[in-house]
Amino acid sequence: SETIERNRTQRFMAARYLPDDTTPVTAIASDGGNGIWTVSPAGVTHIRMEALSMQDKAVQMSDAAWERIERRGMMSKAYRSGDGWVTGEDDNDGLWTSMYGAGEIFRYGTIKAELQKDPGNAQLQAEAAAAKARATKTAEAVLLLGNISARKGTTEAYVRFIPPTTNPVDDIQVDMSSQALLAGHDLSLNIPHAAPFYDRSHMEPAFLAPFDLATAWKNPIEEPAADYARRTRRLEGFIARTYSLEGQPETAWMDHHALYYHIEGNQAVCTTGYDLKNGERMDGITVDASGEIPPRLMRLIDTVTNPQTGQLFTRDDIVYKGDTSSDEVIGHLFIYKIAYDILGPDDPELKRIIADTVRNYAQHLVDNGYSLLDATGQPTMWAKFERAWFYSYQTITDASLNSLILLDTFKLAAYVTGEQKWENEYRLLAEGEAYQYADLVSEYWERWEHAVELMAGELGIPAFLIGKKAKEYLIRNFLNYSNEEMAMLAYYVIFQLEEDAALTKKYQKGLDAWWRSIKYSENPLWYYIYQLGHPNEKKKDAYGNPLVKTAAWSLSRHPVDTRQWKASNPLRDDIGEYDLGDMLGIDSRCGLGYSIPTSRVFLEQSGIMQAVMMILGITKLDYTVAAPDERALHKYNTSSYKLNSNNSPNTMESSTTYTLPYWMGRYHGMLTPEEGVDDPLTFWERICECLRSAGSAITDLLAPLCDYFNVNVSDCFFKLLLQLVARMADAFKIDL
Repeated sequence: SETIERNRTQRFMAARYLPDDTTPVTAIASDGGNGIWTVSPAGVTHIRMEALSMQDKAVQMSDAAWERIERRGMMSKAYRSGDGWVTGEDDNDGLWTSMYGAGEIFRYGTIKAELQKDPGNAQLQAEAAAAKARATKTAEAVLLLGNISARKGTTEAYVRFIPPTTNPVDDIQVDMSSQALLAGHDLSLNIPHAAPFYDRSHMEPAFLAPFDLATAWKNPIEEPAADYARRTRRLEGFIARTYSLEGQPETAWMDHHALYYHIEGNQAVCTTGYDLKNGERMDGITVDASGEIPPRLMRLIDTVTNPQTGQLFTRDDIVYKGDTSSDEVIGHLFIYKIAYDILGPDDPELKRIIADTVRNYAQHLVDNGYSLLDATGQPTMWAKFERAWFYSYQTITDASLNSLILLDTFKLAAYVTGEQKWENEYRLLAEGEAYQYADLVSEYWERWEHAVELMAGELGIPAFLIGKKAKEYLIRNFLNYSNEEMAMLAYYVIFQLEEDAALTKKYQKGLDAWWRSIKYSENPLWYYIYQLGHPNEKKKDAYGNPLVKTAAWSLSRHPVDTRQWKASNPLRDDIGEYDLGDMLGIDSRCGLGYSIPTSRVFLEQSGIMQAVMMILGITKLDYTVAAPDERALHKYNTSSYKLNSNNSPNTMESSTTYTLPYWMGRYHGMLTPEEGVDDPLTFWERICECLRSAGSAITDLLAPLCDYFNVNVSDCFFKLLLQLVARMADAFKIDL
């Protein structure tokens, strides 16, 4: 009796619902209410449906995550240990905490608005206070990462360059050159003055290389006595990935191949398992740490007792992680904007810390050639935003995203500081002759098409054989879903800040390019952000459904339990998963989900023939994803198509995948608190639904007759019926 068709048949499989996912269920019986009992050789299971409002679900999930995962305000994941849960540092602590914290800030902003309408409501007062406390602590935790290095002053860095490459498929060069410039020689690189749009000339071996590489550049490790050129680089403004405290159990989770800095007085010493990083030995390198960590942020550390000493931790107990990536950076910008707007009006101190942190980071980029630099004055592996990096052939698919993150930085700096120089910097990068990053942002899909042509060449397939449809399939099979996550957060920030119509149009073009893949995902967060990017249109997903309704449905089917239960779907008769990467022996992003009933012709072919059909674009798959509670739980940096998993129930994710989109939808008015689990249709929507169903049935009946007489079925009764539906919907202002 569910009003939404996809809720009428639900699948309960594997370890999320059954005691053993390898033994068959031998009996099923109703419990006389809203659930069932199942029997298998492994045991008996009771599966119960329980009515829960979407808001109560959000609060319940957030509370559970906070209780088990929170670590001095940071929220990533927890791991089962005996009868409890333990947490440890995560490589992307800043990003995951930012996303969880943003949800709590939206929660506070939503409840605060309700409280303003009913100021005497004691329940709302309590809810607002609880939401504000959690929102504030997570914002402080992220801000601490932006200040914890306490770096001050400058360093004199070797002059290096980005190594050129002609084969981005196999020859990725993320470190800077091992060669450094000799004193008195010319730094000039073989790059044009024009904006860094993709061009075939980027494949030339000499592109990006210095003109005088043979005589003007040497390796300082091999020839340390040579006289090398240096340039002054700013240390202040560095953002750390995460941090640990000496003596805490979390230090056991440390990745000893990463770059860690132990603060000792006014210096920090690097310890790492790396032999070389950017051509330099990192172990034992020292960096200035004499700067101040804002006292309010230090309270997250100096109010905690060291279990080994019984004393409170101090800054000398800090071990922070370097080599920060663009993943972290965009997470910071995302929460800074939201916290500044929603928490800032009631908390001028927090507002000032946000402004100072963003200003320091923006100045770090300006003084350092637009890249985030680590202790030696060289760029981190994945936070390079300089022009040369965008020219690099290895960034063919990443330049659009990284340029947007850079634009976000200066637009946000102008917003939170009120300083015109940051708006000037933003405009220079967005529109300047040598940059035009606003246009570069919109080039995302074209760059991916060029990358696909390269991959085809690697497989010996002429590019002219690959049509538009095949390119789209290949792109969606091999794109990095983590980049989708970063892009959508970046687009949220820019659309909340940009008021210029011409620039907004360019950003919308870029967003639409990402949408070509995202529209199939039924990801509520991406759907809400996409709708916010097109405020004057009611957008629909790839299946023709209104975005906001699909997002609400997806949230309603999100599991309450966020443990990483295994999902196993090999026997589904409705959805399959096809991974071209597995077929070709190439690393992919897990394949694409498709409708089995409409893909019979494809499925009847051999594996090799299937690959040929997909590459040449001579078959069609109706892409689809399973409901959120019928697939493995994962963060938004993984494909929604993924059906089968080997996830561990001993790992618990935070509630972010539900609470962030839920409260964002509420805060921005795209989701109402009255929307229940099944989002019932109005009377007239039911009438239109019945007419649509009738139209489909009539089409099926007429199709053989129309085929016999070579008549297009759309020219028959079905077309008239659709017109009737459309007119009725228009009369009652229903968005079909």
